Amino acid sequence: MKKFLVSLVVFAGLAQIAFAAPTLGSIQQSIPVGKNLSVGLGTSSSGKWFVMKNTNPEVAGSVIFTNSLVVNGLAVGITNISVCSELEATNCLEVSVTVVGSVLGLHTQTHPEGSWVNLGKTVFYVHSTGLIPIPTWSIFLSNGGKASLIVPANEADLNLPLLPLMVANDSRV
Repeated sequence: MKKFLVSLVVFAGLAQIAFAAPTLGSIQQSIPVGKNLSVGLGTSSSGKWFVMKNTNPEVAGSVIFTNSLVVNGLAVGITNISVCSELEATNCLEVSVTVVGSVLGLHTQTHPEGSWVNLGKTVFYVHSTGLIPIPTWSIFLSNGGKASLIVPANEADLNLPLLPLMVANDSRV
């Protein structure tokens, strides 16, 4: 029976957990909206990892990055993500993620420059001088935007000055 070392890290110093699982099995974790969870996967038997299922992508986005599953909390709710070492959905780790509302005191600073934040139906790029509103999805994509990188805006972000609309291949990005 193979043993995998699975480690969880919630970015921003919220939590760090490590344990050995006799099989890929399942784990449960909670993260706040706007924060990330990283699950170290180790080396897979096929050399790659695949996200096979995300039951509620509106709650959390997920992507494989350097033998880690990175989960981004998008909205309050629960989602179950299957990450497998085979395209046939075998050798899978089931990750149950509960995304909770913001934790008091976490949102006293703006998101870092280069972040993509969402307020209502508008996505903004966080620039060193303010928020750049993005008028269309194609302009968002032309500037390197990815849906999985969008996080909810916080109160501090909303105090930044509003800058002119983003254009395709904007030099401010």
